Amino acid sequence: MTAEAQEIQGNRLLTPVRVGTRTLKNRVAITCHVYGLEVYDPGESGDSHAGYIARRAEGPGLIGITGIVPPTADEIRPGMLEGFAEKFRRLADIVHEHGGVAVIQILGTGAKWRSGLFGKRVPWKGEALWAFSPVQSDLGTEVAHAMSSGEIESLIEGWGVMSEVAVAAGLDGIELHGAQGYLLQQSISPWMNFRKDKWGEPLAFYKAVLDRTRAAIGPDGILGLRYATDDLRPPEQGGLGRDRLREIAVELVSGGQIDYVNPSEGSASYHYSHAIGTYRRPHGDFLPGASALRQAIGAKVPVIGVGRITNVDHAEAALARGDCDIVGLTRAHIADPDIVKKLFRGERNRIRPCVGANTGCIDRNALGLPVRCFHNPEAGRESEIEDLSQVDAARRILVVGAGPAGLKAAEIAARRGHHVVIMDKRTYPGGRLATITDRTSAYEMLGAVHWIGKELELLGVEMRLGTEVNAAFLESEKFDSVILATGSKPAEHRLDTDGSVPVLSTDEAMEALSDGQLTNVLVHDVLGSEEIAVVVEQFAAAGVRVTTTTPNPSVGQFLGWTHMGDHVPRLLALGCAIEERTMVTGIADGCVMTVDQLSAQKKTRPFDALIWGHSRLPDVSLEDAARRVCGDVHVIGDANAPRDAMLAFLQGETAGRAI
Repeated sequence: MTAEAQEIQGNRLLTPVRVGTRTLKNRVAITCHVYGLEVYDPGESGDSHAGYIARRAEGPGLIGITGIVPPTADEIRPGMLEGFAEKFRRLADIVHEHGGVAVIQILGTGAKWRSGLFGKRVPWKGEALWAFSPVQSDLGTEVAHAMSSGEIESLIEGWGVMSEVAVAAGLDGIELHGAQGYLLQQSISPWMNFRKDKWGEPLAFYKAVLDRTRAAIGPDGILGLRYATDDLRPPEQGGLGRDRLREIAVELVSGGQIDYVNPSEGSASYHYSHAIGTYRRPHGDFLPGASALRQAIGAKVPVIGVGRITNVDHAEAALARGDCDIVGLTRAHIADPDIVKKLFRGERNRIRPCVGANTGCIDRNALGLPVRCFHNPEAGRESEIEDLSQVDAARRILVVGAGPAGLKAAEIAARRGHHVVIMDKRTYPGGRLATITDRTSAYEMLGAVHWIGKELELLGVEMRLGTEVNAAFLESEKFDSVILATGSKPAEHRLDTDGSVPVLSTDEAMEALSDGQLTNVLVHDVLGSEEIAVVVEQFAAAGVRVTTTTPNPSVGQFLGWTHMGDHVPRLLALGCAIEERTMVTGIADGCVMTVDQLSAQKKTRPFDALIWGHSRLPDVSLEDAARRVCGDVHVIGDANAPRDAMLAFLQGETAGRAI
C-alpha cells in the first residue's frame, strides 16, 4: 500500500517523514525518557535496557534512547568510552534491524536533583552540582557551584566527546535536553543565570553546545532539541513566557543545525506533574504550544507533538490539524509495544491503552526504580521473562474474582491455550477498581478493565458475573487449577463510638455516594494512597462537603510524585478542607472528634458519615475449600496481600504463566 493510500484510510501516522538526512518510516516516535533500567553504569550488562528497546523497536520510526549525563572532559577515564560505545552499538543495532532511527538524549543537570546522583559512573567524592550561578537546586537544599569559564568549556567538550562516541557506535544522532529545568534551559533563564561574563549572554552556552554537538556528529547526524514552549513561571520569578521562548526557538532553529524540535513545558522538578501528567491532565495539552512553535519556525524542521497523547486517535487528530509533524506515543508504547503493528493489521481497537495512571512509569522513576506499567506487567521485565508459550495439554481453570488480578490471570492462561472460566459475585468486572465513576478523571483507569474484557471475549474465556462461588460449587465442579483472586475486605476499626455517625469503608462509601444520601463527610486517610485520593475527589466532585484528615504530614503522603502535584490543588479547587497531622479519636452524639497531633487542638463536629481510609485484610475464605478439592491452587492479588491494582495485574500475569 502506498503512503497516499494509507493516508486516505486515516493512518497519517504510517506515512513517512523527513528528519535531517533520514526518512522516518512513519510519524510515530518513542521520545527519550528515563527507563530506570541499568545500562550506563560500569560492570552492568544493559540487558534490561536492550530488552525494553527490542520489544518496542519494530514499530516507531523514531526511537529515543534514555538520556545520559556526560562526564566533563576532565572526568573521562580509561575504558569509560569503550564501555559506552559497546552499549550504544547494541541499542543502535536493535533499532536499525527494524528500520528505525535511534537518537540518544544528552543532558546536563545543572542545579537540579542532588549531587552524587550519577556517582556509579563517575565516583562521587562530594563534588557539588554545577550551574551558571550559585543557585539552589529545585529538589533539595543544595546550592550549586558556579562554574568557572574553564569548567563550562570542559563540560561542553565532554558533551561533544560523548556525542562522537554515540554516532561512531551507530546511533543516528543526538537529542539535547533544553527543557524541564535542565542546564540548557537554565542557561537562558534569568532566575538561574545571572553571570556577568560571556556565559551570562543568554544564548552563548546554547550556541556553543549546538556547535560542538554538530561538529561531533557531522552533517549527516540528526540533532534534535527538547525545548520548553512554556516555562510555567511568572515574569516576577524570572519566567520568560511563551512568546519569548518561541522567539528563542526560532533563533536557534534558524542557525541550521537543528533537525527537529521536541516541545515540552515546565522548568523545574515540581513541574513534572504537568510535564508528564496523570489522568488529571487533559489529553494533548502541549499541542497548542507545539502548533504555535511549528507556525513560528515554518517548515524548516519537523515538530514532535507530545503531552498526554495516549492513543492513536489523539495522534491522528494532531497530525490532521497540523499541530505537529511527528507524534510522541511514549507512555502509550510502555502500555502496548505493538501499536504500529496493530495499526497495520487493522486492529486499532485491540491496542492496550495508556490510562494515565503513572504508577508504574514516571512515579517509579522518581524513586530510582525501573519502569513498569499499570496494566502491562511485561514492561521493563522483557529480558527476564520468556515469550508466552502454548501449553502441551489444555487444563480447565477456574478463576474466582474478576478484579485486576483475576482478569489478568484469565487472559494469560487463555492466551497459552487453557480453558478458562472466571466467576465473580459482582455483576460487573474490575473489582474495586470499577467503583470509580465518571465524576473523576480517574475513570480513565477503567480503560484497563474494558481492554482486558474485550480480549477475554476474543479469547473465548467464559465469564460468569453475578455468581458467587462457595465450597459446594468447588466440590461439584472439577477444575484442574483454581486461581483465587477474591480480593480483600475492610479491617474492623477500633474507634470509641456510640454509633451515631456511621463508619464506612471506601467500598460502602461509594455505594452511599451513588444513593445520594450524604452531604457532609469526613474522610480519614491513613493509607495516603491513590485509592483514598480518588474516593475523596469523587465525593467532592459530586457536591458533597468533604473534610479530609490524615495523621501523615501531608494528604496523599504515598501518592506518586506526579499525583501529589495534582491531588491537593484538585481538592482545594473542589472546596475540600484539609487537616494534616490529625487523628480521629471517637464518635459521640452525631459528631466526630479529632485532635491535631502537634498542637493537641481538639475538634468535635457533626458529619453524615466517617469514611475510614485504612488498610484491608485479604479475603481467603475459599482457600481451604479450594485446596481440599484441587491440587493446584494459586492465591493472588489482594487475596494474597492487599496492595494496589498494578501489583494485582502483575500477580495475575505471573499466575497465568505458572499454570
